[in-house]
Amino acid sequence: MKRTGEIGKSGITSNIRLSVILAAVALVPVKSSAATSADTGLGQVVENSYPRIAVPKLSQNGEIDLSAVEETANVTVMSMAYSPDDNYLAIVDVTGSAATHITVWNLKTKKLQSHTDRLHTDFGIYPDAILSWTPNGKYITFGYGGTKNPIQFWDPITGSVVKTAAPGVVATSLQFNKQGTKAVASPGVGGSPKFRIYDTSTWSYTEFDEGQLYVQDVAWAPDEKVVAVGYWHTKVSEEGGGTNPKGGGNEQAIKLNDVVARLIDPSGHLDDHTKVLIPSLPKTVGSYNREVTYNQSQAPSAPFLVSDADGTVMALGLGNVLNGRTLDMLTYATNEDIVGHKVPLAVQPRNVAISPDGNYLYLKGSALDNSSEGARNLIVDTRTGKQVLWFRGGTDGIAIRPDGKQLAVGDGQSVKLWNIE
Repeated sequence: MKRTGEIGKSGITSNIRLSVILAAVALVPVKSSAATSADTGLGQVVENSYPRIAVPKLSQNGEIDLSAVEETANVTVMSMAYSPDDNYLAIVDVTGSAATHITVWNLKTKKLQSHTDRLHTDFGIYPDAILSWTPNGKYITFGYGGTKNPIQFWDPITGSVVKTAAPGVVATSLQFNKQGTKAVASPGVGGSPKFRIYDTSTWSYTEFDEGQLYVQDVAWAPDEKVVAVGYWHTKVSEEGGGTNPKGGGNEQAIKLNDVVARLIDPSGHLDDHTKVLIPSLPKTVGSYNREVTYNQSQAPSAPFLVSDADGTVMALGLGNVLNGRTLDMLTYATNEDIVGHKVPLAVQPRNVAISPDGNYLYLKGSALDNSSEGARNLIVDTRTGKQVLWFRGGTDGIAIRPDGKQLAVGDGQSVKLWNIE
């Protein structure tokens, strides 16, 4: 079911503060703990039994020192995003309690381009809020929505606020279609059976009600379709949960707490397609002197989507790669791998990046990794689900340039830049 509505617009301005720093760093070689591996000096290539494929070659070529930009050592890198023209890197950072800023770094001049005043949105409260650029590169958008933390649009050159979305526009992120005329709004952690697609010129919207699917995240798929992922909700007293009511002929039974994906055609010309990705499993617990059995989700964290340039390949955020056209899923890490830190712990979309061609998945290093070698960043081949490379140097956020030739990895007070060949 869908309905339309309209929300107004408003605009405000802010001051600019500028400072400049760039520091180059030397690459630290790493040692392998694998039985069969080749030490590249740049990272660790993981040898597997599958046919040899081209592995990205990384070389570190710079570092952005945010402690100098913010004039304090108490700074942490959060969300990052490259501009569509590859020339700028926008960085959200936090400095102490409830102090969030956006830094725009000019990659050509290797100098600070702009810096915002303290933002309304407190990244500490909303760690799943994601920075994004409009497709034309004119604006940066960030926020969570509502009266207190409105979604705002900044001029990346000056750092000033150009416009502010109305309080009724609430989303952890706005993902724009290629033309920039529409934006799909992610409901975020906690989920909702409803999500909206906005007209970016008027903020009028179409609202989609997905029934028993509590949507956690949405992303654009090829041909202006949308993929929604979330948990299936039914009454606890119901055993099973029945068949899929919006499956386009797919009569697969769906149970409470299954992780479900739905491919949606906003135009309504094609039937939606629904698929169970991670089935829940029965669990029996004691309650008031009796045993109660319910279906427990097998997801180690809330599902989210990060896609390649056209939405064909998506990272599900649960150790899986999802095909945006078919909803076919490939597993690259088990729940045990993620919980046990055998792979980097990626619990937010800001910690995942996909190459524009969809061939490689980049995961930032886990800040909770207790190994003596420190946090590792991981590269996964999305065509095989195999880990092909890991390298050290990153704990907070990751982003890939639209041309696929540079990677930015947050590392505490700085952002490390890596060339990709």
